[in-house]
Amino acid sequence: MKKVISVLFITVVTMLLVVGWRWFAYVTNTEKRYDEVGIELNIRMPGPLNA
Repeated sequence: MKKVISVLFITVVTMLLVVGWRWFAYVTNTEKRYDEVGIELNIRMPGPLNA
């Protein structure tokens, strides 16, 4: 049971890191501003992060 919880936790943390990195790359990228995935991620981010 501990192994399953550990794998699940690592999977969730990895997915959060991937989504967070994709959003960060979108926000700091000045070449391709109108990226559909980045726009969608930016819409879903909490207010303090959008500011």
